[in-house]
Amino acid sequence: MKKLIVVYFLYLSILLAMDFLWLYTAGPIFYKKELGYLMGEKILITPVLVFYLLYALSITIFVLNPLMINKESCIVALFKGALFGLCAYGTYNLTNQDRKSTRLNSSHTDISRM
Repeated sequence: MKKLIVVYFLYLSILLAMDFLWLYTAGPIFYKKELGYLMGEKILITPVLVFYLLYALSITIFVLNPLMINKESCIVALFKGALFGLCAYGTYNLTNQDRKSTRLNSSHTDISRM
């Protein structure tokens, strides 16, 4: 258990460092151009913290722990991590499809209120 906690915090540190690097270098150019209309005035810290803590916990439990305990191959762990990422970001992307279409055409929103 102690080893798993160390792995969790190590992964969380790597995740935060990589995301920080992305969000403060290439991110602003992409996000402001493509998603600026969805961005809020300020960052809401609580949802951000909850996301990072839960995402790191999920990767630790579903990908890293089996690698450590069952001694799965790195290829299997890589595949599981990729599948987990596909599901997580796919969920985000698919649930935001309505938001993207709302910006282009809000008539379906008005119809749904009838």
